[in-house]
Amino acid sequence: MSAGRKVKPAFSKGKRIKNKIVIMTQYLMRLEKDSENLNSAIEKYENLFFFARPAFTSGIEMSPIVENLDGKKLKFIFQNGLKFSSDKDLIFLPLKDYKFGFKVEYQSENGSRMYPYYDNPNNSTMPSVYFSCLRNIIDNILIEISFKGKIILERDISRRGVDYWKIK
Repeated sequence: MSAGRKVKPAFSKGKRIKNKIVIMTQYLMRLEKDSENLNSAIEKYENLFFFARPAFTSGIEMSPIVENLDGKKLKFIFQNGLKFSSDKDLIFLPLKDYKFGFKVEYQSENGSRMYPYYDNPNNSTMPSVYFSCLRNIIDNILIEISFKGKIILERDISRRGVDYWKIK
């Protein structure tokens, strides 16, 4: 990163620690690259869990979907919407409210989020990553896909001072 260049956090959701806001480490990926990034993650990394539930207080009534992917192959297809399946259909999203690409979050050995914020996922001072999570809110449904280990990212582009990443 060049000197003097201000970088906005990839995702400005944080937690308060001793009256300071600490930004959690999540990395944005471009919406138009979701299919490519999902495919890369599913093919290259061990899928652990698929999770879906209504986001916030969206008024959507559905039971959360929690699928252990041990020994199963997660699949997705963009066709008149987005469908996820493993050995059974998990969820279909019509993509009526699909504005942002997936984000990658790194987690520690106990599954907690990585704090503080690291602007570069390849920062050598970052603690060990045990789990990676792809996350998005589509059609007011929170989608999370957990993977074993660290999903390796590389810089894709920068728009208006915000870096976007892609799965290597």
